[in-house]
Parts: sequence; C-alpha cells; structure tokens
Amino acid sequence: MWGMMCKVATLLSVLLSVYGFAARAQYVDLPGNSRALQEYVNEAPENANTSIMYIFYQNWDCEGCAAAIKLIYYLYNKYYVNDFNVFEINYMADYTYDYRLDFDLTQPLTVILVKVRNGQAESYYKIDNPQEWLNNPINFEQNMLMQINNFLSM
Repeated sequence: MWGMMCKVATLLSVLLSVYGFAARAQYVDLPGNSRALQEYVNEAPENANTSIMYIFYQNWDCEGCAAAIKLIYYLYNKYYVNDFNVFEINYMADYTYDYRLDFDLTQPLTVILVKVRNGQAESYYKIDNPQEWLNNPINFEQNMLMQINNFLSM
C-alpha cells in the first residue's frame, strides 16, 4: 500500500510540474530580426548560428531572483555553453533596445531563448518567473533543463 501511495504521489508531482511549465512558458515564431540581433550577428560571424539565452530582470525587489540567476548560470556553464551565448540584462534600465516590447517583458525574472540560424531569428521561447521553482533546487534544475532541451529540439 505504501509503495502505491509513493508512486501516485510521484506521478502527481510530475504532472503538477509539467502543468506549471505550461503556465510559465511560451513559444513564439519570430519572423524578421530586431536591431539587437543584427548587431549580435554583425559583431562576430560565428554568431550567425549561435542561439541566445537572455536573462532579463528588473529593478524591483525579487525574492529568489538572484539565487535563480546563479542557478541558471550554473546550468548554462554545465550544459549549454556550446548552444547559446548568454546575456544578463536589466530590462528596466537598458534603453539601448526595447526588450520590453520585443519580448513582452513584465515579470521580475524572465529567460528568453532565441533560436538563431543563418543569421536570422527563427523563434523564441519565454520562461517567466523561474525563481518560483526555487523551493526545490533539484526540481529547479529539472524544470529548466526540460524547458531548454524542449526548445533546442524544436
């Protein structure tokens, strides 16, 4: 009986985690390029096929944002150095580009993955509020890895 309860609890936990992803992630086809992307590709020809991981944060206090950003960098350095170039941007203070409009940024912490091929942005994947997964660091890592790997396989 105990073993069955553990299996049901584990299944429920997995389903709740997956449901949580749907509420926080968004895939968007991205025809055309922004000025930021054109400069990114023009700066170095090798960027023409290197996707981008943006870590966007804002000026307001955010419980857990600093810890989440630290874990995102850990995962990036461990798994994704060859897949993405990473940029951390305070979107409330950076007026060079209008990232808020480009990616509809409204949350204290958002990770945007931009797929770049042949110098063109094909799509992006938006993960809002990953700091909410910090209650369990293993769960945070699994959630982020699943989100990023799903994007890379699209």
